[in-house]
Amino acid sequence: DLLIAPDYFSLKDRLASLWDARARFDDLHWLAALPQGVKSIGGYASWYNHYTDIDERIIAEDLAAIRSNNNFVNAYFIRRGAPAVFQIDDGWQTMVGDWTAHATKFPGGMALMAERIQQQGLIPGLWLAPFLLRPDSETARAHPEWLLRDTKGKPVKAGWNPNWGGDVWCLDLSLPKVEGYLVQLFDTAVNSWGFRYLKLDFLYAGLVRGAFAGQKGGAWQHYARIMARMLDFSRAKDGAPVAFLSCGAPIESTAPFMPLMRSGADTREHWEWPQLKLIGHQGRPSAKMNMRDSIGRALLDKTLLLCDPDVIFCRTERTSLRDTEKFLVGITAAMFGSQLMISDDPARFGTSQSSRDRMSESEFTEQLIEWLSKLGDREFAVQRSAHRSPEVYHFSSRDGSIYGGINLSDRMNHFMSAKAPPSADAEGSAPSTLCAASASRGAAGAIPIPPHSLLIFGA
Repeated sequence: DLLIAPDYFSLKDRLASLWDARARFDDLHWLAALPQGVKSIGGYASWYNHYTDIDERIIAEDLAAIRSNNNFVNAYFIRRGAPAVFQIDDGWQTMVGDWTAHATKFPGGMALMAERIQQQGLIPGLWLAPFLLRPDSETARAHPEWLLRDTKGKPVKAGWNPNWGGDVWCLDLSLPKVEGYLVQLFDTAVNSWGFRYLKLDFLYAGLVRGAFAGQKGGAWQHYARIMARMLDFSRAKDGAPVAFLSCGAPIESTAPFMPLMRSGADTREHWEWPQLKLIGHQGRPSAKMNMRDSIGRALLDKTLLLCDPDVIFCRTERTSLRDTEKFLVGITAAMFGSQLMISDDPARFGTSQSSRDRMSESEFTEQLIEWLSKLGDREFAVQRSAHRSPEVYHFSSRDGSIYGGINLSDRMNHFMSAKAPPSADAEGSAPSTLCAASASRGAAGAIPIPPHSLLIFGA
């Protein structure tokens, strides 16, 4: 069908109506029932700080500290009475494909970790890649018949990941025993361990083509059947609701089941990844590529999906992002997504000092939250700047009170404004120092915007 609308918000409203957005997100109401002043689902995830280098001690330290200082999760979510997730990411498991707690790193087991998170009043979260397994996993060795194979009988490669030792294989979702295995895995995570937020990664592996050895049907049919079985665990046996974040997921096949979805490439604590850019990797993890995806799929947010733009950064250590870049990441995520997660180490919050060219983590967090409060619960339209760099965008709020430009390019650019920027003398209307731009005044027209930054007027 062809939809015609006079403007961005009219189109968004028509899409929301067409896709019955209100009903689509009912199962996530408990997670998205936010108090006034909080726009997004949010919390903490361990990945973009510790990566796979996690254990009971590291997770326990972050968990113990998360309520003890002014870190972003505590200041923006917990103290305002909003639900907050505490999610343990990749690194907890024995091996990809063997979804048991690593005996050395998590000797107490995952039920203990979920209980500790729950005791802090947070939502226990866990990362899984349910359709993948390493060739040397116990599951692959014990059940070679579960592997998806090609017409020559060889296991189908579903990806390559250096963190996992190289190639990874995938399960044959057409097999009843594989379905039973996955049902047992989710029953364990939800009902035995007690996790209430599951980040399901690399879901594309459920749609990989192969010579299916079980039930008849195409890959999409097997995928849909398994996704529906997963939703059987959207409520635990004790009645507690469970949320699913789908990642690496084909949108069309996944949105009907798990609309809380990562909206693009992984972010990173660096602006770019030059080596992957050199070989033309379009889905390379980087702050820039992640924001480009979030902007490009903003129309889907709160219509077809609740977009997860990935984490934001407030820390000063273990990152090369400048303050203006971190601010751009945070504001872009808030304007065009429905979830704000952070991976900064709560146990180290407040230990960094400001310098000539960088705020401390405490100062940056305070300013970012102040600006998020100025944006409020407004919706934002975004479009690429006409006749300018393809990496320059305009944005504006639905009520017309806030507008500005985003420059993801590496050079000074301009965006065309239909009206003159507000006077810097007007209270609350001048660009922030974090916007990395002068409070220029003048006639409507081209407004300069530095590289890797944004301008906000009217907030």
